[in-house]
Amino acid sequence: MIKSKPFLQWAGGKNRLIPLLNTYFPCALSDYDTYIEPFVGAGAMTIHLLANGYKFKKVIINDLNPVLMNTYRIIQRQPYKLLEHLEQLQQEYDELTTMEDKRVYFLKLRGAYNTWNQSLVLHTALFIFLNKTGFSGLFRVNSKNEFNVSFGKLKKPIVFCRENIIKIHDLLQGVEICSQDFAKMRKRISGKTFIYLDPPYYPISQTAGFCSYTAGGFNEREQIRLADFCKSLSCDWMLSNSDSHFISSLYKNFHIRKIATKHFIRKSTEVTELLITNY
Repeated sequence: MIKSKPFLQWAGGKNRLIPLLNTYFPCALSDYDTYIEPFVGAGAMTIHLLANGYKFKKVIINDLNPVLMNTYRIIQRQPYKLLEHLEQLQQEYDELTTMEDKRVYFLKLRGAYNTWNQSLVLHTALFIFLNKTGFSGLFRVNSKNEFNVSFGKLKKPIVFCRENIIKIHDLLQGVEICSQDFAKMRKRISGKTFIYLDPPYYPISQTAGFCSYTAGGFNEREQIRLADFCKSLSCDWMLSNSDSHFISSLYKNFHIRKIATKHFIRKSTEVTELLITNY
């Protein structure tokens, strides 16, 4: 039996940080009524909480990336059809003998993905395949909203784990899946609520912000709007972001902790980031 884990690679994913973040949760988190994650990404935090027995009355996951949220919906509703497509893609890729053939296959599927000329289930399978075979598991789109991540040069990537997909399917039953602006999550607060926010990080170098998850990006103005949103909340919340003076200044009236982690885009790099709470 495997432990439930994210089914995607995702820049800024929190899977490795879960044990540390867990120590900063509110006391008696299991007594909360509602859990909301406005920037769910690969879902490490949500998967951790649901797999470890937290019985919230309501769980809401959200992300402005519609492809990502459609993927959650497909896993929630049609996991076995999705698995059929993933098995075929994995087999076809593995049967190719040269890296050039694999690169051509990747580019072919990337082109097909960008046409949207297939069923939603197959498009979801292509999304997962490209995520696991593209460079560093990035999701990046250009101004035309076309996925443009390059080939990852992986000989035998594990595109999916059947048992894990089925486990996540079980965990997602009853979860509300949204694709809206984060500010609309305020209306979802119900009873005693905890919100964990893991937005696109504020870049701390000229190259740090090269991952555009949506065509519009998440710029400095959005970071300010997010801070204003957090300040307006009456419930408990925790937020992760980059260790920068700009972010610290936005949240100067809240509890700010520096935590050590590693970033794995391009190479493993030790960094600090901020963990901010209002409790």
